[in-house]
Amino acid sequence: MGHRSLLPDEFAVGKKAVAVIQDAFNVDLGDDEAAFIAVHFINAESDSPREQNLAVGITTIIKEVEDLVKDYFHTEFDEQSLNYYRFITHLKFFAQRILLGKHYDDDEDEELLTVLKSRYSKSYACTLKIQSFIMDKYHFEINNSELLYLTVHINRLVRNL
Repeated sequence: MGHRSLLPDEFAVGKKAVAVIQDAFNVDLGDDEAAFIAVHFINAESDSPREQNLAVGITTIIKEVEDLVKDYFHTEFDEQSLNYYRFITHLKFFAQRILLGKHYDDDEDEELLTVLKSRYSKSYACTLKIQSFIMDKYHFEINNSELLYLTVHINRLVRNL
């Protein structure tokens, strides 16, 4: 399993563990061990087959959405950046909601969404592509709150392009 394909938070924690061990014992275990530690975290989080399937599903959706955004903006992302980390973290919970069929509460966001549509029109258009992809593949309706958050995260990610 490639290290990059692990969920970034778990791999980051694995790398941190390796750094702590290096400081304490002056032993460098390297990225392989960081990945190994990360897998332990993922396994500890997901004991049941249902949860393991969920973890795989989440990873799949993160990748699909990330690829949609990359294609739309013809770009690669700086995977070390805070905005990328926030985007991926958001996608992790977003994917979880899709797979569990849960929604954000969706009342307040109509006006704000109208503002974002015009202010971040390109990011919003990308979000609509994600919306129709998710609808087609997962039969999950992305509501206004989701559209709003996705648009903001995508805009943060691509605003320096």
